Amino acid sequence: MMSYYKYSEIYLAKFEIAFYELDIDMICIRAVYIVDNEIFNTSLHVDKPNFTLPEGRFEHTDALVQIDELEFQEIWKESTLPYAPDWSLLKTNLKEGGTVEGSIVCFYPQGVILTSGLRFFCIADYDLCKNRLGEDKMCPGNKLSLIVQGFDDVNMWIKVE
Repeated sequence: MMSYYKYSEIYLAKFEIAFYELDIDMICIRAVYIVDNEIFNTSLHVDKPNFTLPEGRFEHTDALVQIDELEFQEIWKESTLPYAPDWSLLKTNLKEGGTVEGSIVCFYPQGVILTSGLRFFCIADYDLCKNRLGEDKMCPGNKLSLIVQGFDDVNMWIKVE
């Protein structure tokens, strides 16, 4: 079961609001950030310093305001709307079974996030990547050739294997 929180602050003269989706272990699965009225999330390839999810467990939620799932899903959808036309086009042009060259960006609870050479990221199973690269090469920047398995429309990720 997921829980949802909101956090806001003024940081370096910028107003920030963060929305978090946390799993039962209080690990962040998805996040949306609004900084000075610009919205972005942790699934899309944007040049933002807070691209990755917060690491580790949320031990203290005192400064967070609990929100309902609907509020989180609405802000998540709003954060993906500007990318929807490009996502549709990508799914039309990139077919399942096709090959994608990517390099490791980071590791999320859902799997390994990789570049795709396209506007959107790929997601792959951690063990699959480890078996192909070797444990000593499981770090950002290392490249893999993967097969398109499908598409994750919620996160706008290309699922690869």
